[in-house]
Amino acid sequence: MFERFKLAGRFPGTELTLVRQSATSFGTRVVGLVFAFASSVILSRTLGVSGFGAYMIALAYASVASILVRLGLDHAALRFASVYRDQGRSGALRSFFAVSLIAIAMAWFAFCGAAALFWLVGLSAARSVDPFLAMSAAALTLALATMGYLSAILRTFERVFESQLYEQLLRPILLIAGLALLVLSGVAVTPGRAMLLTAVGVGLPLLVMLVRTRRLIGALPSAPPDRSDRGAWLRVSLVVAAMAVLQELLNQVDLIFLGLLASNQDAALFAAAQRLSALAVFGLVAIAMVSAPRIAAAFHRGDLDEVAAVAKLSARLSFASALALSAALALVASFILPLWGPEFGAALPLLLVLLLGGLVNAATGSAGYLTILTGHERTALLILVLTLALTAAAEAMLIPRFGALGAAVGSALGITVWNLLMAVYVRRAMGVDCTVLGRARLPVATRTTA
Repeated sequence: MFERFKLAGRFPGTELTLVRQSATSFGTRVVGLVFAFASSVILSRTLGVSGFGAYMIALAYASVASILVRLGLDHAALRFASVYRDQGRSGALRSFFAVSLIAIAMAWFAFCGAAALFWLVGLSAARSVDPFLAMSAAALTLALATMGYLSAILRTFERVFESQLYEQLLRPILLIAGLALLVLSGVAVTPGRAMLLTAVGVGLPLLVMLVRTRRLIGALPSAPPDRSDRGAWLRVSLVVAAMAVLQELLNQVDLIFLGLLASNQDAALFAAAQRLSALAVFGLVAIAMVSAPRIAAAFHRGDLDEVAAVAKLSARLSFASALALSAALALVASFILPLWGPEFGAALPLLLVLLLGGLVNAATGSAGYLTILTGHERTALLILVLTLALTAAAEAMLIPRFGALGAAVGSALGITVWNLLMAVYVRRAMGVDCTVLGRARLPVATRTTA
């Protein structure tokens, strides 16, 4: 917090607004976590360990698929829409918005067609999946993809609270309400029904979100359509889409490998530890959501000093919150984990390992956003491919022998390698130290991009 006042003399509007909006974002996510935690506990209690594991594995596949369907347009929005607003190019912003929604819909239809083809050719893995669970997960995929994109658009309009309200708060609240209705009506809760309720919990807020974003864009000054940057949209979104898919695979590879190499019980234990450890990096996520549009706009103006200042402040706030939350979680985890069920106390070692990886993540700040938003996404993609390969190899070796604990070690290793490599690259390519150390920026040659 002392850094806030030091930097405020150089960029008073940016720094103080960043802190205020970050606090709003963090508070929203913390409240949302309470409801998400409650929904997770209810699911584990109603589905049982095996059913909860099956649900979480399907959710992992849907999460990866939603990133693929989104085509990287959420990150492209942070880069292009932020610049268009900064320049007053309302025609370009409207065109980008319309083209993006059409592209997401087309990508989802292509994904469903490919999934149907796998089913028709009779692959044993596809045939063993509950059809109702698969269809519900497919619906969730489209909802998650569209919601993620619209959230990015809202953030470019500095609607920080609203960008998180729908997913972080309304989604778990609606899921809890749906589960309560099933239980009260005497209907058994199955993984397929739980997944359908999850899709509905995303779909209903999504409709409101779509109306709100259309109104914001409709309120912009009238201007003819401007698609002059279509080539850049495609070029950046394809690279970022590949990055996003690989990043989500890195996040979900543990559950996927546990589903292939271990048991549903191992997957359930890891999922509980992973959900709880996510609280430790809430500060990082909340601050990155606020700082990303500012980084994109500042870099486009050629103001690398502002980029460095925002990155440094983000890293220090993120690490401070992560350190405090990790310590608190380590102390109370033995009391919280059994809430999922008596078997989940065994997830404590997994949680401690994941918390260590989360601290490294927070210590390196917004390294990923800095590469995506400043034209270095291709190098970031290469680093991510290497990290995913290393993580997958570690998981393949550790899970058969150590089960869920091996998955936790592999996950922490992947997070550490990814973030350290990205931070080193940002330092060398842009002269920006995005870590919690926050040393002075080095003078390097850079270029601005749209």
